[in-house]
Amino acid sequence: MGFNRNREREEWEEFLPRRFREGMRDLIEEFLPERWMGPRIARRKWMPALDFYETEDGYHLEMDLPGWKKEEIQVRKKGDRLEIRGEKAEEQVVQEENYIRKERRSGSFVRTILIPQDADASSVKAKFEGGILRATMPKKKEKKEPEITVEIE
Repeated sequence: MGFNRNREREEWEEFLPRRFREGMRDLIEEFLPERWMGPRIARRKWMPALDFYETEDGYHLEMDLPGWKKEEIQVRKKGDRLEIRGEKAEEQVVQEENYIRKERRSGSFVRTILIPQDADASSVKAKFEGGILRATMPKKKEKKEPEITVEIE
C-alpha cells in the first residue's frame, strides 16, 4: 500500500478544529514573506480586525475600517448571528508599474458574530465614524418574578 499524502491530510483536517487550522495558517502567513509562501497564499482575502466585548448594559462591537465609506458596509442580523459585510470597488491606478509596494486593497469581506442569548438583538444599532464601525446591542431586561413563600405542610 502506497503513501497517500491527501488521505493523511484529510485525516488531520478532521482531527483539528477549523478555527485552529485557520489560526495556524494566519500565523504562518503573518511571519513568512510572499517569496517563501508563494502568491496563492499571499493573495488571501483581507479580514478586518474586530473587538467584541460585554459591559453591564450590553454588548459592543468595534471594527477598524480605515478608508472605507458607510455605503460600502452592511450590518445584518441573521438568525442568532450578526453579520458585517463590506465591499470596496477597485480604484483605477493609471501608473501601476511605478508602485514599489501596494498594500491598500479592494474587494470584500464578511465577519460573523454569534449573538449572546441575553442580548436584545432586535435593538442593535450601528454607527460608522472616523473609519471605525461601532455596533451595540443592549441586554434583555430581566423579568423579576415576585418572591413567594411556600407554606410547608
